[in-house]
Parts: sequence; structure tokens; C-alpha cells
Amino acid sequence: KSDIDGLIVEGTKSALPNPNLDIYRQFSERGIPVVFINSYYNSLDCNYVIVDDEEGGRLATKHLIEQGHKKITGIFKYDDLQGNLRYKGFLTEMYENNLSVDESTIIWYSTENMEQQFCLENLRTLLHKLNDSTAIVCYNDQIAMKLMQLLSHSHLSVPNDLSLVSFDNSTLSQIGTVSLTSVTHPAKELGRLAAESILTMIENPHWEVKHIYKPELIMRESVKKI
Repeated sequence: KSDIDGLIVEGTKSALPNPNLDIYRQFSERGIPVVFINSYYNSLDCNYVIVDDEEGGRLATKHLIEQGHKKITGIFKYDDLQGNLRYKGFLTEMYENNLSVDESTIIWYSTENMEQQFCLENLRTLLHKLNDSTAIVCYNDQIAMKLMQLLSHSHLSVPNDLSLVSFDNSTLSQIGTVSLTSVTHPAKELGRLAAESILTMIENPHWEVKHIYKPELIMRESVKKI
């Protein structure tokens, strides 16, 4: 008999094929409830509590377009579903506004190469990619902060030289010299609903949760109107 009553799971590299899906199916067969947070695997019939990341990508991009930006690029994490969905929202909003996307300027990174991508030694490569852009949609606040620090080494500033919109609306978004315009991620509410759901599912195996939070854009100082 398992000593696990239920699991809350945040998958890693959720955009890549997962060789461990059978493990989750075994949990289901044994009557052990599982709730996924932030992302989930489409091939599983599973319970989840997530944020609409595609809509978040659209919100971030729409705000930049409304502020007059046309040459917009993005920094996205390719090995998780959130990064892919935010990119999809970015593309959709650009195309619906008849704006072109230069794929050569999109910066992709993974869990393993983040530090390598956003280090001082790689600054010249980053600046070359961003050369013609006036604004960037950043995967999250952490990446936006790293980018601002790197730009300062080339005497470039946010938002005067580059406007940024990021994701998570974390404490990082408000501690820099320039506060970040950021798409919300209701971490506390999401965690609370996941915990409440798993407790309910332990008592009632037929209970299901498939909840998608709608993101909001919190406007601060990192976007310049042009």
C-alpha cells in the first residue's frame, strides 16, 4: 500500500516528450489523485490549475503595440509549455496587427543554458539580435532583470532604449531602479486552489479540477510610448 495520499506536481521541461507518463497513469490506477500546476501533459487526462499563458503573451504584446512599438521581439524558454504558449500569444497578436516577426531576433533558452545565454560574455551576441528592436516580451521577471543588468554594461537603459514587458508580477518586478510592467501569475491563489483540490480529491475520488486563471497586465515603468 502506498503511503502517498495525493500529489501536486509542477512538471519540468513540460514542452518536451516525457518518458515518465506511465508513472502518472499508475498513480491514477491506484486511486492516488494528482493535480498539475502551471502546466500539464496533453496526453494525460489529468487535473490541473494553470494560468492562460497564451492570453498572457497576447496581453504583453498588445500593450507594446498600443504604445507605438512595431519592431518587437521576444525571449522565451523553449523546454517548457509556458514559454511555448507565451510565444504563441506573442505571434498571434503580432500577426493580427499586421506586424512582421523576424524569427532571427527571437531569443530561445533552456533550463540548462540560461546562465550561459545571459552572461556578460554573450552580451555582444544578444545586442546583435536585439539591434533593430524597440521592445521585448520577456519570458519572466527574472530574465527581464538579467537583461536590464546586461544592457547597463553597454550604456543602454530601459525604457529609453528598449521597452520590456515580462511575466509573473513577482517581487523582482518592483525592486529594480526601473519597475517592470508584468503579466500577473497568481501564485498564492493557484497554490491554494491546488491544495484545496487535492484534499477534496482524497475524500472524493470523482472530484475533478481543470481551472485556468486569466492573467492581467500590471503597468509600471519599463515601457516607453513612441
